[in-house]
Amino acid sequence: MRTPRFWQTLDRLGTFGSALSQWRIELDGGFAEASQFLKTLPGLATDIPDPDDPRLRLSVHPTDEDDVFSAESDDFPAHRAPIEISAADLARLAPDIEKLSDKLAEALGFTPRQPCTAHCPNIWQVGIVQPRLKRTLPVYLYIPTGHFSDFDTFRAGLQRLAAGILYLPTNRLFIPEIESLAQTRDIALESIHDRLRQDSAGATSAMTAIAASTSTARKPKASKRAPILPVERGWKWEQLSIRLSLKGHLTARYAKHVGHYDFGYREGIDGKPKHPPQFTILYRMCAQGWWKNPATYERGYQSAQREFSRLRKTLTDLIAIAGSPFEKRDGLWAPRFQFEADADLAKALAKMVQEKPIERVTALRKRRPSDDDADDGESE
Repeated sequence: MRTPRFWQTLDRLGTFGSALSQWRIELDGGFAEASQFLKTLPGLATDIPDPDDPRLRLSVHPTDEDDVFSAESDDFPAHRAPIEISAADLARLAPDIEKLSDKLAEALGFTPRQPCTAHCPNIWQVGIVQPRLKRTLPVYLYIPTGHFSDFDTFRAGLQRLAAGILYLPTNRLFIPEIESLAQTRDIALESIHDRLRQDSAGATSAMTAIAASTSTARKPKASKRAPILPVERGWKWEQLSIRLSLKGHLTARYAKHVGHYDFGYREGIDGKPKHPPQFTILYRMCAQGWWKNPATYERGYQSAQREFSRLRKTLTDLIAIAGSPFEKRDGLWAPRFQFEADADLAKALAKMVQEKPIERVTALRKRRPSDDDADDGESE
């Protein structure tokens, strides 16, 4: 249960029910231990992954023998010859939420709830936790259904949860939109995969700390960040240089003065760094030369708008030069300062940048700043 592969597999296969043979392939040598947390669903699987290439699927068809089925490619021509598979290997298995909740309660230090209560098709209340001198808080568990519409179901369910702690198999859904929604609902998001990588004492003590910091009261606004440069009268954003690193570190230079600030980062399940939204927006704006908030009808509009506003405040707190660090033209925001990224960051995030309109940035910087540049409007 403490192996990363177990939680990554749950996050991929979900609760819909997958063939025993697929669970065995996905979990490899960990299937025997993991099988105690799986239950059998009615019926047999109608397709399986190709044992030689799991990216491809094989449709299952009955044969003349009751306990033997044929798994065949639907491609034309078929990408491989049919293979035989037993009925036992086609048994549909899915996570057993009750058994998972008992084991998680033991590992993470909360009181299990029996039976678990489903708040939506992919979120259950699996227990409670009561830190010292604090009120009791619910503990929730998210396991995907395995359907394409799962994200919308999850988001809708999250909007109805009371304040508490929500555990997800991995940090796959730790995206700005979800994190912002969780903060609004006073929900602490936690990755089981990340939490169980700690030792037992660390995992349970972390649960207590999370619960103690969670309440139904609104969190106070973040205090103003301390300046990192001794800004003097007459300083201009155009003469400031900012360098960003792969580890979320900002270095600001103005003449002989140098200041530093850490946005921070965390390591994803793929081993690659995952940066906070403000850092990602700042890098994308600088690397591609502009930033445009999503249209008001797009799903990520509110969270992106909010993070962009926070980024602007962060920079003006850290470097108190008059006016805005960004200028706007034709609905696009561009940095007024000089920018460079270290080689590692540029390589890691190159795929995020769709275009680099250097000419547009040059044109923007040649234009004389106007009073509109200091406008706090966040959308075009």
